[in-house]
Formats: sequence, C-alpha cells, structure tokens
Amino acid sequence: MTTKSLYFALLILLFFSCQKEEVPSETALGILGNWQIENAMTDEPVSYSLWEVQTAFSPCLKEAVFTFDQNKKFTEIEPLNCKSSFLGLPLTGTYKINEVDSTLQVIDATNQAFSGKLKLVDNKMLWKLTVLIENNKTPLNITFIKK
Repeated sequence: MTTKSLYFALLILLFFSCQKEEVPSETALGILGNWQIENAMTDEPVSYSLWEVQTAFSPCLKEAVFTFDQNKKFTEIEPLNCKSSFLGLPLTGTYKINEVDSTLQVIDATNQAFSGKLKLVDNKMLWKLTVLIENNKTPLNITFIKK
C-alpha cells in the first residue's frame, strides 16, 4: 500500500509540474512601457490631423505619457495643470490585447471601452479605432512613439 501511495503522489507531482506556463506574446511585450502620441489622423470624410487641432487648443497634451504595464493597467499622465484628455480617452483603466484579430481595447473605470486594430512597428504603435466626434462615428489612426 505504501508503494502505491508513493506512485500516486509522484503522478500528481508530475501532473502539476507539467502545467503550461503562459508566455506573453510579442505584441503583449511590445506594448509595455511609456508612449506619447505622435499623430492622430482621421480617414473620413476628409483626412486631417485631429492631433494638431486638439494640441493647438491644449498644447500641454503633447507632453502626455501613456503607460501600459505588465499588470494590464493603462495610465495617461498629463503635465501639471493640463485640463484636457485627448478625445476623452481614460486617464486610467485596464487594457486587453486580442492576439487573434490584433486588437487593443482600453477600458476606463466606468467600463467604457475604446477598441481598435493594433500594429507595432519598430518603436511605434499604430492604433486604428472609431471614435465619436460631434455625434459622428469617425475612423481615427493614432500613432504612438515609444519613450
């Protein structure tokens, strides 16, 4: 009976030692760190830089830093006395990356989600999403640069 118990214990130990460890994907690792918006272009009906328009009214936004950490937390840090968030993006929240369809979803404290296609190229992150501008759904291409 003691031998059977020993074999059973070894079998259980072997089972738990062979569990698959989750390894972060290249995209999940690539998004980690601090980012600043380089540009934000609309696609329709006319292509223009929404980033240039917004930073003309709130130049302090150019210094805002967007951080994605390994705990899936998202934070926007703005300079002192900067009272404007770009397009109402959340200042804090969580994020999810869907590897199957290459999307990034940023979720704020009220569970409002901003979701769009994600592409990492060198030290840039390209995020294509649709936002509401003056009650119109507008495609927007945001380019972040890693800091």
